[in-house]
Amino acid sequence: IDQATDPAAVIARLAGLGVQRVLTSGGAARAADGAATLTRMVDASGDVQIMAGGGVSPADVPDLAALGIDAVHLSAKQAAPRSGGSWIPLGAGTTSCDDDIHFVTNAGAVAAARAAIQSAGRPSRSPSAASYLNGELP
Repeated sequence: IDQATDPAAVIARLAGLGVQRVLTSGGAARAADGAATLTRMVDASGDVQIMAGGGVSPADVPDLAALGIDAVHLSAKQAAPRSGGSWIPLGAGTTSCDDDIHFVTNAGAVAAARAAIQSAGRPSRSPSAASYLNGELP
C-alpha cells in the first residue's frame, strides 16, 4: 500500500475485500514522516485498522495516536550480551562469546508505547489488539 499512487483510495476498498488491518508507514521511510498520508488513510479506512510501522519509537506513538492510529509496529529491541551455553560463531562478526551480542525485547519500550496508545483514549478496532492492550494476551 505504501507504493500506491493513492493509498487512501486503496484503503477505502480493503474492508470490502475482508482486510482487517494494514501495516503502513504512510509511504515514508519513517511513519512519523508519513503523517499527512496516514491521516488521509485513517479518514478513509472505515473498519480497517491502520497500524503505523517504520522507524517507530515509543516517543513517536503519541503523535501517531493523535492522527487516529490505534496500533503501532515498532522495534523495541536492545542489545544484550550472550550468557551461558556454548558459543559457535555461525557467521557472527566477533571471535569470542565475550564479544558476541544478541537482541532482546526492551520491556520498557513496549510498556511506553502501550501506555501512549492507551492514554490517547483510542478504542481499538481489532479484538486481538484490544485483548493485547488490555493485558489479556501475552
